[in-house]
Amino acid sequence: MKGQVTKRLRRIFAFALCLCLACGATFSSHAAQNQCDCGVSPIVYVAALGSATLYLDAGTPAERVLFRPTDEATQQLVMPLLLPAARYPLDRNAEAFAGSIANAVKGMLGELAMDENGDSNPRVTTKTTLPADPAHGIDKDYYFGYDFRVDPMVTADRLHEFIEHVEQLTGHEKVSLRASSLGGIVTMAYLQKYGSGDIDACIFQCCPVLGVAVAGDLFNKKIKLDPDALVRYGVQVLPQVDNGELLKPLIQALDCAGVFDALLGVGDALVDDLKDEIYEQLLIPVFGRMPGLWALVPLFLVLGLALGWSWSLRRQVSLRTAELRQELEHRQQAEDARRQLEQRIRRAQRLESLGVLAGGVAGVLAYTAAVFALDISETRALPRLLRR
Repeated sequence: MKGQVTKRLRRIFAFALCLCLACGATFSSHAAQNQCDCGVSPIVYVAALGSATLYLDAGTPAERVLFRPTDEATQQLVMPLLLPAARYPLDRNAEAFAGSIANAVKGMLGELAMDENGDSNPRVTTKTTLPADPAHGIDKDYYFGYDFRVDPMVTADRLHEFIEHVEQLTGHEKVSLRASSLGGIVTMAYLQKYGSGDIDACIFQCCPVLGVAVAGDLFNKKIKLDPDALVRYGVQVLPQVDNGELLKPLIQALDCAGVFDALLGVGDALVDDLKDEIYEQLLIPVFGRMPGLWALVPLFLVLGLALGWSWSLRRQVSLRTAELRQELEHRQQAEDARRQLEQRIRRAQRLESLGVLAGGVAGVLAYTAAVFALDISETRALPRLLRR
C-alpha cells in the first residue's frame, strides 16, 4: 500500500516538474520574442519649459487652454489695455496702469497660480498620453512633456513611469535620455531618485542644472531692456519668417541710427514706473509660488532673495507697526477727546438741572412769601373792620 502511494506521489511530482519546465520554456520564448536586438536604445526626449499644454477644466464643455495662450486669448488680453496705455502718458498714474495690466494678465493666466504649498489648482491639468508606436531609432524619439510649474522631483515620478512604458513598448531594458532647458533639471531629479539603472546614455542640451542668473534677476526686480539683445534676437528670428531676410538690413540700419536705444530708453522708464506694482499685483501672486520656476534660480540667488525678502518683510513689519502705533495713538487721543466732551456735557446737564431746581425752589419760596405777606396784611386789617 505504501509503495503505491509513493509511486503516485512520484508521478504527481514528475508531472508538476514537467509542467513547470514547459511553462518556463514558453515564457522564455515569449520574452525573447518581445526583446528588441536592434542595438539602438529608444530615445526619450525630456522637453523644455512649456512643453505641455495646460488646460482649465480639461475634458468638459468649459475646457480652456491656459498655456500656451491662443492667438484669440492674446488679442483679448491686448484690447482692454489700449485705453489705459493711451491714458498713462497723460495722467502718469502708474498704479492704475499696472493694475489694468495685472487684471488683464490674471484673467488669462491667473488660474496657473499655485497655493502656498506649491500645489496646483486641481482644475488645471495636462492631457497625458502614453506612446503606442514601438518603432524607434536614432532619428526618432518619444516626447515627454510636463507641467513646468510642478516641482521637478514630482515630475521625475511621471518620467519614471514614462520610461518604464517605453521599455515595455519597445522591448528594451534601457533608454537614452535627451534633455533640454528645464528638462535637464527634471532629468537630474529623476537620476537622483531612481538612479541610472534604466539609462543607457544621457545628453543635456542647454540645461541650467545649476540654475540661471536671469531667473533670479526676474524675481529680484532686476529688469532692463537690452537693445543689443533685441537686435540679435531679431536677426536670428527673421530668417525663419517669410521675407525676413529683406528686413535684416532695415533692423541693422535702425540700430545704427540709435532708434532702438531711444525706444528702449522709454521702455526702461516705463518698466521702472510699473515694476513695483506689477510685482505686487501680478508676478508674485501668479508665478511666485511655482516650484518649477524656482528650480531655475541658482542657489546663491535663492539665499540672497530670501535674505532680501526677509529684510523687506522686516522693514514692512516695522513700518506697519509704526503705522499701527500712530493709529492707536490717534484713536486714544480721539477717545480722550470724546470722554472730555462727554464729561463737559454731563457737567452742563448737571448745572442745567441745578438751575432748573433752583428756579423751582425760588418760585416756591416766592409764592410762600407772597401768601405769607397776604396773610399778614389781612391780619392787620381785621381790627379796623371790627371797629367799624
